[in-house]
This record gives sequence, structure tokens and C-alpha cells, in this order.
Amino acid sequence: MNSEQLVLLLLALAGCGLLHLKSKLTLPLLWLMAGLALSYLDVFDTLKLDPEVIFFVFLPPVLYISAWNTDWRNLKADLRIFLLLSVGLVLCSTFGIGWAAHQLIPALTLGQAFLLGAIISPPDAIAATATIQELGVPRRVSSILEGESLLNDACALICYKFALETIEIGSFSPLKATLDFFVLGLGGALLGWVCAYGFAELRKRIDHTAIELSISLLTPFAVYKIAESLHLSGVIACVVAGLYLGWRKPELLSPITRVKAKAFWDLTIFILTGFIFLLTGLQLKSSLASFYPNPLNWNAFLETSLPLLALLGALIGIRIVYVFFFTYVPRFLYKPFRERDPYPPWQNVAVIAWAGMRGVISIGAVYALPLGLPNREILIAVTFLLVIATLLVQGMTLPVLVSFFGLTRETCQEDLSKARLAMTRAALKRLDHFQREASFSEEALLRLRHTYQAKLQAFTEGHRSGSSDPLAALSRDLDQAHLGLIREERVLLKEIRDMGKLNDEQFQEIEAELDLEELRLEELLK
Repeated sequence: MNSEQLVLLLLALAGCGLLHLKSKLTLPLLWLMAGLALSYLDVFDTLKLDPEVIFFVFLPPVLYISAWNTDWRNLKADLRIFLLLSVGLVLCSTFGIGWAAHQLIPALTLGQAFLLGAIISPPDAIAATATIQELGVPRRVSSILEGESLLNDACALICYKFALETIEIGSFSPLKATLDFFVLGLGGALLGWVCAYGFAELRKRIDHTAIELSISLLTPFAVYKIAESLHLSGVIACVVAGLYLGWRKPELLSPITRVKAKAFWDLTIFILTGFIFLLTGLQLKSSLASFYPNPLNWNAFLETSLPLLALLGALIGIRIVYVFFFTYVPRFLYKPFRERDPYPPWQNVAVIAWAGMRGVISIGAVYALPLGLPNREILIAVTFLLVIATLLVQGMTLPVLVSFFGLTRETCQEDLSKARLAMTRAALKRLDHFQREASFSEEALLRLRHTYQAKLQAFTEGHRSGSSDPLAALSRDLDQAHLGLIREERVLLKEIRDMGKLNDEQFQEIEAELDLEELRLEELLK
């Protein structure tokens, strides 16, 4: 990739982001279309990328940070559901789509068809959770989709690896594949935990933000590479490492590192995801040319498109049938299970069943296919078209479905209030300790005591009146007023600098203080 290509890709990356904010079209779809448009520029005719490099660069950090942000307790509480979706549904989709593709696309051998099934089986964590979070659906729905998307990537990529090996050796042993599946998975999980523990102990001894962020970026690549070199699942190793380090982040990261790490990883994942969709769009023209050699021939076009529509229907239909079946049938047949976990609202189940958009994992996997693989261009074209179709059909209609069902996220303000009340009382006790030891000036301690006593009074009165969020109105007004004052301070700070009364280093020091305070207030006001 030369400098001109890089600049154009970065420009498309940011331009699609701006268009997304204005139009609310999904970012993956915009990036794909932008990549397709760029493919008609002569400058990209020379773009050549190694498939193995693409797989290694893009997938480990995406999987790692998804696991890092996953709530382990939700994963543990709904483990049965996650396993049914991430293992059962992925296997069902792999074999179902593989069989259908073999019947509908005669050019594909049985092994290549099942390889396509493994590639297209995992829904995209980024596309699903980004849409769901914006819509504010019930918390359990979003946690199930997040957990499913995290684990099913690992299962699908193991199936992908088996399918490639089967094509290479020309035979398939179900017993060997099953044993290898567990060895790869359990071995990868154990290695991921060991590596994560080592990185955690290292980071506990470092108190430097830039170095910590560098180690954070190194972690998924190192874990993946070590696992793959030992012939274990690098994907599962990355997921386990992300889960372990994400759970321990309160003790591993300082406040300033946490703030900067969030911004760093948000940008990293935005760029990586954008690049892989843009690169997909760049490949789309040549792939479509191989799949539609004569698009102006209407009969030939229909003959080629109908199998794709059938595959799309199978892809969506398998998920819908599977989700509804395993949600309601076991409860109907087994009363103790039904009493322990009653029937969920069918609207919630419908949203989970419909939120099956494909995306970055499928694209990364198909793009990483060996260059000499027979029918590689057909596999790429079918994958790209199915990804685009799911983003259009499911991604564009999911908000309509949620709005039609009237789903909203249930509030948990009572738990927040109890936690804040306990924290305020603990702070006041600690303040008494400071006062007895004369650790700080009386004036400073008096100001802090007034602040925390006001909080305690507001919480106590709120609980007596039955309010679920006793500080909501007061805190919001206070934060909004404070935000206005900070912005006024910024105006004055700039004027002081422009008058030459502060040098640039002094200006940046005060500006950083205002930035952190404004960031804190904006997060509270979201």
C-alpha cells in the first residue's frame, strides 16, 4: 500500500463517518460502498495485500477488545444461551448453509460449500451491538447479543480452519474434527489465561500511560501468535485474554490510563473495521465480475441471483427457527426449567432472532483465503453479497422492528442509588479519619464534608420518598451548569493565551484539566 492509497482510504474512512452522523445509514454499508467507488480509480489497481497479514492484523484486536468490554457476570449467568447461540447455532448455520450452497451453486465442491458456511455463520458483534445500543433495548437482549457475537466468532473460525484443512487433504473425519475442536478450544483458552495473567502482572508494575497502551495493543497479537505457533486456537486465546484482563482493569489501570485507553481503542477499532470494509469494497468489483461475467444478460443475471436470494433466506431463516425453537420448546417440555427461567417476551426473542447481520469476521475470514484456493473469487463474491444483503435487510429494518414492538431498556436506578449511598457513607467515614489525623487543612476538609453531606441528605430523602433516582434532577442541573462554566473558562483561557500571558506549555496544562472535567460531565449527562 503506497502513501496515495493510504490517504484516500483514510479520507473515505472519515467521510463515511460524517455521512453516517448525518444520514444514520450503517457505517459498514457506507464503507463497503465507498470501497467499491474507490476501486474504479486507477491508483488502486496496484494494491496487493497478503491474505495472512490481513487476517492477523484485523481479527485479533477486534476479538480482544470485544471480550475486554464484555461483562463476565452476564456471560456466566446466561452461559447456556451463549453456548446454544455461539456453538449450536454456528454449527447449524455452517452445515445448513454449506448444504444449501452445494445444492444452489454447482461450481462449489462440498468442502468449499461448507467453508462458505463457516465463513458466513457468525453474526457481526460490531454491527449488532452498535445498532442495539443506539436503540436502547432491554439490557438482557443486548448482553445476549454481545456475548453471542463474542463466542460465535471463535467457534466459526475453528470450523473455518477445519474446512480449509479438509479441502487441502481431501477428506474429513468427524471424530478427529470433534477431538481437534476440543483440543484447540480448551488449549487456546488455557494459553489465553496464562498469557493474560503474565501481561496483568507486568502491567501492575508499570505506571506509564504510553507504555501501558503499547502493551495493551501488543497483547492480542502476541497471544494470537503464540497460540497459533503451538497449533491451538488463537481466536479463543484472544477472547479469554480479553475477558480476563477486562475483568481486572479496575486494578490494573490508573484513572488517566483508563480514559486514554478507551479513546485509543475506540479509534483503533474504528480504523481497523473501516479499513477491512473499505478493502472489501475494493475487491468487490473484481469478485462480482467473476460471479456475474455478463451482467447485461438478464436471464443469466437472474439465474445467478436466485441462488443468492435463496442462500440469504436460508441464512436468516435458520437463525429465526433456531432461536425460537431453543427459547420456547425446552421450557415447554421441562417444567423445572420453565419455573426457574420463565418464558421471555416473544418481542425480545424476535429482536435477537432478527439481529443476525454479518460483517467484519466473515469479511476478514474470506479475505484471508489462500490465493491459490479453487473458486476463491466465487467464495469472496458470495460472502460480500450476503454481508451487504444482511446489512441492508436486517440492519436497516431492526430499528423499525424495535420501535414497532415498543422495546425500551429497563431502568436500574435503584441499584445505582444504593451503591452511591454506600459510597457516600464510606467517604464520610474516611473524612472523619482525615480530620482526626489532621492530614489536610480544616478548610479543605470542611468543603468536602459539606459536599458529601449534601449528597447523603439527597439520597436519604430520596429513599424515604420512594424515588428511584433521588439525585437525578439535582445532579443533572448541577452538571449542566458546571459544563457551561467550564466552556466559559475555555473562552477566557484562550484570550489569556492570545494576549501572551501564558506560554503554550502552561496553556496545555490548564486545557488538559478542563478537558478531563468536561469529559467527566459529558459522560454523566449521556
